[in-house]
Amino acid sequence: MKAIVSKENMSFLDTFYGLASPNGLERATAATALVQHIVVSSDNNKEDGKYALQRLCKGLCSGRASARQGYASCLSTLVKLSSSSESTVWGCAPEKNVLVWLREQLLHFTSPGGNNSQTPKRGSEDRDYRFGRLFGILAMIRSGTLSSPDAPTELVSDYMKDLIALYEYKPWMREPAVKAMMDLISSCHDDSKNVVIPEVIVPFLSKDDPNKLSAEQLALLWYVQAKENSSPELSPSSLSSNKKTLLTPQTFSSSSPELLITLRDTSTVVHPRCHIVWKALWDNLKSTKEDTKSIINALIENFLFPHLLCETMTTHERRALALVLIWQIFTTFQYDDIGQLLQPRIVERAFLHTTNNNKHKKSLLQPLAKFVLRKLVEHATQKKNKDSELRWNLIRDLQHGITQAKSNKILNFDIATQTTTMQTLLGLQYKQTHHDNDQDFSQMWERYVKFLQTEMESAISSKDEHTARSYVDILYNFAKRVFHHNASTKDDSSANATTTAIIQTIASLFLVQGCMDMTTIHDSQDANVTKSSKKKKKSRKKEILHLVVRTATSLKDQKSSYLVVPYSVRRSMLGRLH
Repeated sequence: MKAIVSKENMSFLDTFYGLASPNGLERATAATALVQHIVVSSDNNKEDGKYALQRLCKGLCSGRASARQGYASCLSTLVKLSSSSESTVWGCAPEKNVLVWLREQLLHFTSPGGNNSQTPKRGSEDRDYRFGRLFGILAMIRSGTLSSPDAPTELVSDYMKDLIALYEYKPWMREPAVKAMMDLISSCHDDSKNVVIPEVIVPFLSKDDPNKLSAEQLALLWYVQAKENSSPELSPSSLSSNKKTLLTPQTFSSSSPELLITLRDTSTVVHPRCHIVWKALWDNLKSTKEDTKSIINALIENFLFPHLLCETMTTHERRALALVLIWQIFTTFQYDDIGQLLQPRIVERAFLHTTNNNKHKKSLLQPLAKFVLRKLVEHATQKKNKDSELRWNLIRDLQHGITQAKSNKILNFDIATQTTTMQTLLGLQYKQTHHDNDQDFSQMWERYVKFLQTEMESAISSKDEHTARSYVDILYNFAKRVFHHNASTKDDSSANATTTAIIQTIASLFLVQGCMDMTTIHDSQDANVTKSSKKKKKSRKKEILHLVVRTATSLKDQKSSYLVVPYSVRRSMLGRLH
């Protein structure tokens, strides 16, 4: 491993080589040495400052190693620290504005003909110069000098026009250029924003019909709207007052197919990165006064499923984008606003198809699907969501999704996806203890048992024996998991009582539906009527209160169709009971 030279032993010229090093520590050391020599050292001079500016601007156009990162960060630091004495550091004429002069120098050294060469550059060299200009503008933005009230508004407008020129250079330059525009809007002073947005950005976004804007232009449009909605100091522009550009449920309706196709094409940007338009959309929805729930539901119904997950439209890239959007929507908004997100067909196409463990047909998206599931679980199990319905809603939606999946024969979500999703949500994963909120989990366990019981009885009533037997297995595995969890909390009496109640409930359910003829079960009122002429027996009242008889009576009182349990389901219940 190459030894890193300390900043005390690094000469002025050697710092420029260190700035291009792939090693982050070496780049930081070189930048510190250069800044000390130019700004802090007493033996500095204008020639060194001027030479450093020239080398840094030229280095931005170099594709060698990590030159752009190192030179841009060093330039940003130098501009920030020398803001009070730029004329003595850079050698700028006293009568000129230093920030304007720095832009002129940046444009000069990042132009293909900046060195008085009139010969046309090759494609790769021209690209390097364009990227050098982009990194240089970002360095000026991050130096913080443009956020000062003293920064000329014309200078901010000129930087914005430079970024628009980069946007129009090549399609692959659009997204980084728009991201730089957002950074410039965010960092400049409010007075500059009130001039730049209406005079530069609005004409840039008003060239075409809103439905025909590119994904990057949509991102800038929604970002500016979010800024104007959340910042009372900004004067609303036509972007926030024109009904055609506002976000509404009709924005994602089938009547605007151009916009939906534009958003669909952002699937070319794959995980772990997501196209910038989506973050701008979420920020806009969080700041808008419109009906967020209706807008998100329109996005899910008209875009997420038909354009990304539909069998005739889906590709690996589109399904990957759908998974990322599910993750972002679930973790960004309240569940009341996204109730249609995890509907059965989306759960099936997004998770069950991608986590398929068939040896002959293993999905390439399996790691991403499991990653997204893990993120959903982490969000639902955060402390701030402990007392909310989010955890239970996630359990219910995932189980409904796997139950109604036509292509899946396994109804145990954890087995079907080879994850511990349900175990973690129910607090039953091994080595997972929760002494502080046992009551919360006991209520959730009881709720889960009732939910599974209802689903099983619904399957019995619809004569779906396979589904009913699958729910018998899920109930059995849940009781077994609760029992093992209880073994890890030996000294907790409340946990023992909860575990006993859960196991007794499931065992009574299997015993009643597997063995008993529930048509002969009578409740306490029937017993009083038939025995009115005789003396009441105390033992009979106690028998009615027994858990097994109470379970049978409850089942009889619900629906008579549940009383006819198929033989295969009874056999499965008794097998699991014993």
